Amino acid sequence: AAAGTALSQSVALLGLLRVLRSKTGVDTSPLSLLTPRSLSTLAPALMAYGKAGVLVFLRTWGKVLAYTYCSRSAAKLGTVATGAHMICFNLGVVLSQLCESVAVATQTLLARAM
Repeated sequence: AAAGTALSQSVALLGLLRVLRSKTGVDTSPLSLLTPRSLSTLAPALMAYGKAGVLVFLRTWGKVLAYTYCSRSAAKLGTVATGAHMICFNLGVVLSQLCESVAVATQTLLARAM
């Protein structure tokens, strides 16, 4: 599974680097991306991605903390409450992943249309 994930991420990266090269004109070979000229050209985009990345990280961290707190609270109530919590939690995870995949697909289609 890890090899498949790494392969799919690498293939996606190649496409993104090709689009980056066509939009900015910056050479996207790994060593040339680290030159001062390339970094100054890409700085505004990198800052925007950094801001978005921080927001996604904070959202994810908040979800993990909320799930941990809810699991801890259910465990204090006993085995029946913990079992019910786990069923609801797993159903919620499945549904949230389904909704998130639709959201990512929609964002991708909108980005292509722009």
